[in-house]
Amino acid sequence: MSREYYLWCLVDRYLSMDNISYTDALEYARRDVYEIPNDGESLAALADHFVLNLEHKSSNSDLI
Repeated sequence: MSREYYLWCLVDRYLSMDNISYTDALEYARRDVYEIPNDGESLAALADHFVLNLEHKSSNSDLI
């Protein structure tokens, strides 16, 4: 998957936190995505993090 995909996943993650603006979320996501090495292992680790975060979000939303 592309860095842009991970960028928008991170923006969504940051926006789910309290008291953060869209501009700040985008800035933090850009920093996180573009500072990691551009290799398969680093991107895979980032993808695993998103999957775990999304699974956690969906399991919590089932409780509501």
